[in-house]
Amino acid sequence: MWGALLVLLYFGMALAAAVVIMQPDRFAISRSATIDASARDVFARIDDLRDWGAWFSFAPANVKLLAERPAAGVGAACDWPGDGTFAAGGAEIVESQPFDKVTIRLQPRKPFASPRDLCFVLTAESARRTKVTCTLSGRNNLLAKAMNLLGRDEKKRGCEIQAGLARLGAIANA
Repeated sequence: MWGALLVLLYFGMALAAAVVIMQPDRFAISRSATIDASARDVFARIDDLRDWGAWFSFAPANVKLLAERPAAGVGAACDWPGDGTFAAGGAEIVESQPFDKVTIRLQPRKPFASPRDLCFVLTAESARRTKVTCTLSGRNNLLAKAMNLLGRDEKKRGCEIQAGLARLGAIANA
C-alpha cells in the first residue's frame, strides 16, 4: 500500500516538474492606453528618469539617478536599494527615438537577477492624443515558470502596467 502511494507521489512530482519545465522561456506582457496629451509631452515624461517616481509602477519611491549619467535619453540610468515592496535593482534607457519609442532595461538584482525590457511605443492619434503601448518582456527562469502556471504573474504585471499608464496620462494632462 505505502509503496503504491510513494510511486504515485513520485509520478505526480515528476509530472509537475515536467509541466513547469515545458513552460515558455520568454514572456511579453503588453497594455495600451490613449492619453490626452501630445506625443512630445508623453515622450518627455517617459524619457526623463526624474519623472519616474510620480507615475512608473515598477519604480519605488527611493529611485536615485546615477550622477555620472544623463537624466534623460540613451544612457540615463537609475538605481534603487530595495525595500519590502520592491526588489533591489536598476534601470537604463537603451533606446530613445524622440516622440516614437523608449526602451528601458530593468535590472533587478535581489532577491534574484532577472533582466527585463520595458518598451514604450507612442502613436500620435491627433495633436493632443497619443496612444501608448507598453510591453514588458524577458526570460522566464524556473521559478517564474512555476509561478506562471496559475497565470498570476501576467495578470499582476498587466495591472501594474495599466496603472502606470493611467498615472502617466494624469501627469501628462496636467
